[in-house]
Amino acid sequence: MGSDRDFILQACNKTETYFTNASKSEIRVVIRMIPIANGRKVRMICLEAPGVRQPISKGKVLEQAFPKRTRKTKKVSSGSESKVRSSMRFLVEDQIKAFRKRVEYPILCPVSGHMIKKGRKVDVDHLRTPFVQIADEFLLSKGLVYDDIKLKGPVNAKVFVDEQLQEDWIDWHKEKATLAIVLSSFNRSKGCEDYSSPHNVFVRTDPIDILDPDQL
Repeated sequence: MGSDRDFILQACNKTETYFTNASKSEIRVVIRMIPIANGRKVRMICLEAPGVRQPISKGKVLEQAFPKRTRKTKKVSSGSESKVRSSMRFLVEDQIKAFRKRVEYPILCPVSGHMIKKGRKVDVDHLRTPFVQIADEFLLSKGLVYDDIKLKGPVNAKVFVDEQLQEDWIDWHKEKATLAIVLSSFNRSKGCEDYSSPHNVFVRTDPIDILDPDQL
């Protein structure tokens, strides 16, 4: 990898997650197809040494090595997105449960690089695209904002009032989500990596009519 290898190691040395392995003199940077579950594999850059194979998450490197400066911005959200996203999670629970049941152990945790044995505390994680991003992109594909989605049902089991939209969301998640088993402790600290929701999932931007100067 040449200079690419040096850049990757320099970046990893700035992170808490990868520093230990990246600083080893015998470490190698390689590209591997990493198994995530049920024979599925994803292409990932890994740190390798005798007895060590740690897949590198681009989002985690960006988050830890090159943190974004925080800026105070005017809140545009009405707060409805948290309720709608909770409903969206509830609606795809069957997909999550089915995936968890299909997993065969031991399996490699794609976040930590540790081998997971049966009985360890694990989560089902959205590996490439975080759940929030999948939800946001669904709304954008429909030309909707979170305030447009009306909910019904018990507090912890709300569903969409629009049944067709609900079915579309379930199908969208099934198509877009790349699920993986990860150690709970690493999933809890990962968050949404470097993803931030765009403004137009909260507030609809209507086109502004521009007057022709000749008409004034």
